Parts: sequence; C-alpha cells; structure tokens
Amino acid sequence: MPLWTLKGHTPKALGIKVFKKNDGAPYATPDHSSKKTRKNKQPSSDKASIYQLRIQLQDVEPPIWRCILVPSDIELEDLNKVIQTSMGWTNSHLHEFSNGKNAYVPSWELEDDLCDPGNSIAYEGLCLHQFLKRKNDLLRYEYDYGDSWEHLVVLEDIQPHRDGVILPVCIDGARHCPPEDCGGAFAYMNMLNVLKKPKHPEYKHIKSWLGGPFDAEAFDLYEVNDLLQQPNFGLLEWED
Repeated sequence: MPLWTLKGHTPKALGIKVFKKNDGAPYATPDHSSKKTRKNKQPSSDKASIYQLRIQLQDVEPPIWRCILVPSDIELEDLNKVIQTSMGWTNSHLHEFSNGKNAYVPSWELEDDLCDPGNSIAYEGLCLHQFLKRKNDLLRYEYDYGDSWEHLVVLEDIQPHRDGVILPVCIDGARHCPPEDCGGAFAYMNMLNVLKKPKHPEYKHIKSWLGGPFDAEAFDLYEVNDLLQQPNFGLLEWED
C-alpha cells in the first residue's frame, strides 16, 4: 500500500494536488500535469516546514472553519491576509493575534493608538514558527474589535519541506463566514434563527439588510484557492 493516498485536488490553476497520509494528515504536492503556476507565490525558505492549520470561528454553531497549509516561516502580516481570504472576510477592520500574554498587531495600530499599548507588539517581521512549534500549539486571532470575531488557530500537523509545493493553500473547510458588521457571534446566531422563520417580525428587515441571498452553508474551496493565488492573497488594498 502506498504511503500517500489521493484525497482530492484544488483547481488546476494552483498546479498542485492535495494528498493525505494513511493516518489522515493531508499535504500538497506539485501537479506536473498543469503548466500553470502561481502568479504571486508566498516565498518560503528552503528549510521551511509545511504547517497544517485549523482555523475555527468561536462561539458559532454549527462550526465555521478552514484547514490551510502554509510555510512555517510565513509572517503574521501575511497570515492575516491568508486567514481573511480563507474565511471570507474583507480585511476592512482591525485585527490582532494573541498568545495569551501579548497581542501582536500591525505597527500602524500602535502608531494610531488603536490598541492597548501596554501589551501590544508590532508584528511586522515576526514569523509563525516563532509562536507555533509543536502540534496542538495555538494562537488566537481576533478580527473587528467591534463585532469581536474570535478565531482559534491550531497547528494540527507539521510536514517536511517539499520542493515545488505551492503555498498557501486551503484544503478543507465548512460554511460561509458571517456577514461583515452583523454584530458579532450572538447577533449572527439570532440572524440565522430569524431567517428560518419568514413570519418573524425581524425577517424582512434582516433580508433587506443582507441585500441579497445568503447561504450560511456555502463554502467554495476552489474559489478560495483561486483568490489565494492572486496578488495580496486576493484582498483589496485599502487606502488611508
């Protein structure tokens, strides 16, 4: 029996296929049948391992989560963008990583007094492997200090470096992220409950606020990976 068994594949534009070990741990490998290569590759050193991360939004049921592969030396600045695109956020609010002791934020949040300076550190130049070193190590990631979307980022597996592997890549996930500015986890759960009841007094208001169809169960792995291959990992560049 071969060591690696086929799990599936991402869009051909990625130039990779996703495999998993017999124990279920997935990894990505070059797909030499594709002539297309990534336009904006996330650089990684020759010694960088491959980290398999599970990112799960907290306080929401059923779970909203993604499983991604990234180089162990990815900088937190880029990891933020990968999380944003993988989850479906728009990177239009403040954010921070936390290890339970300090918060790690963009330097401009510190310069503009947008966070607590007492325990906040600028994250530019800091790499993921400085925080996650062993399986099950974790970071917390908060997006939008108003709605306070808390995510748990867990290191599920560590794979050895492989030449030609294109990273980052999302290999699995479930459900659509909540709409931006909907009020946080409690408000989102209430919104889902109302949308199941067309006669609810808030139903028309919420439908109007959404501005169109919203499928909480939708998750398109191919679309996420297509975006991750684009400049800035598929995110718009916000101007000051």
